[in-house]
Amino acid sequence: MKLVVVGDALLDIDVDGTVTRVCPDAPAPVLDVAEEHARAGGAALAATMAARDGVDVTLVSAVSDDEAGRLGSSRCPRCSGGRDRCR
Repeated sequence: MKLVVVGDALLDIDVDGTVTRVCPDAPAPVLDVAEEHARAGGAALAATMAARDGVDVTLVSAVSDDEAGRLGSSRCPRCSGGRDRCR
């Protein structure tokens, strides 16, 4: 089976840490960041999940030419990291 996923490829960043106080200006917790984990999000997440199930996936999306774009591309399975093609 072949699948084409078209959409916004997002970079999700999961943050781990501890909260020991509340912001004095608003009722919001202040997080002391211990670790960050980057992963594919949006259409890239859908493509990644399908690829993990053995589906032949082509992801069609715009990717920025900056650090976040390169990091997001590196999270795609079998991604060549190329600007125009990611397999």
